[in-house]
Amino acid sequence: MVYATYEAVAKAATTLLSQDKEPTLNDIRDVLGGGSLNTIGKHLRTFREGRGEAEARLPPTFVNEFSVAAAAENLLLGGKKPTIEAVRKELGTGSKRTISPLLEKWHARTNKAAKRAALEVPKELRESSTQLIGRLWCLALEHVRDRDEATRRSLGYAERDLKEARRAHNKFVKDTEREIGLRDAYIADLEKRLEMKEKT
Repeated sequence: MVYATYEAVAKAATTLLSQDKEPTLNDIRDVLGGGSLNTIGKHLRTFREGRGEAEARLPPTFVNEFSVAAAAENLLLGGKKPTIEAVRKELGTGSKRTISPLLEKWHARTNKAAKRAALEVPKELRESSTQLIGRLWCLALEHVRDRDEATRRSLGYAERDLKEARRAHNKFVKDTEREIGLRDAYIADLEKRLEMKEKT
């Protein structure tokens, strides 16, 4: 028969925690190979309370802004997301209530630094960008001038063609009017001759 003593339960719980597992009654019973769930539950509560007190007795400087920031950065370097629980595991101690505001400060500071870094453009890049923008502006102006010149040439050609068309139209109108005048005169002459012939 297995006796679930406090020492055995505490040892099993510590083993499970080191494996990143939350110590449950059934898990501890499996580690012990037996034991009363009531007894294990009583010892587990005592262990958890003692663990919380032990964390509270730690020097306050251990879980502070700097240690939380260091833990968060270590997690990032390891490709892990710095959550409250992950930071707590990285530190090996600390309550969620203590870690949470410190981690929020770190997140805010990191985001602010990232935004500032995104806004700060190196001098060499600024100079290169200015030169490139200047060159692009010159090319754009040349393109506009070339296009304007081509437009002016096209308009010149169109104006010349229009003038030629107007001259041709005016000549056609004059020639037509002259021909109509000659025709009218010819008809009048024929009518006059016809009238004279009828009288004789």
